[in-house]
Amino acid sequence: MQEDMLKHLGRCIREARNAYGLTQEELSEQSGVSVRHIANIEKGRLNPSYEIIKLLIKRLGISAETLFYPDIPKQDEELNQFIGKYHACSKEDRQILLKTLNCLSDELLSRSIKSEYGKSKKE
Repeated sequence: MQEDMLKHLGRCIREARNAYGLTQEELSEQSGVSVRHIANIEKGRLNPSYEIIKLLIKRLGISAETLFYPDIPKQDEELNQFIGKYHACSKEDRQILLKTLNCLSDELLSRSIKSEYGKSKKE
């Protein structure tokens, strides 16, 4: 069982690293975790410490829930991706992110209401 979790953890780290277009060397430089350590984590050979996981989560903007709950529903996974990226931002950048998200969600909700209202009027 633990081996499956280590492989899942490694796969999540590798996928997040690749999504950012980072090599193991670049992730090593940016997180302070050695290349060898990253390679062993990604291969599921190593159970990393809390400190190492925290460094990788911070740099890659992934959520801990993604790493520790492989059977998480898709909808929750999408939300956790956002939360992970939010936590990886600086305090100032979080404010920009929240303002952008609020603006975007207001616009999308407005479109949805207009679309739904238009359908009921036509029916």
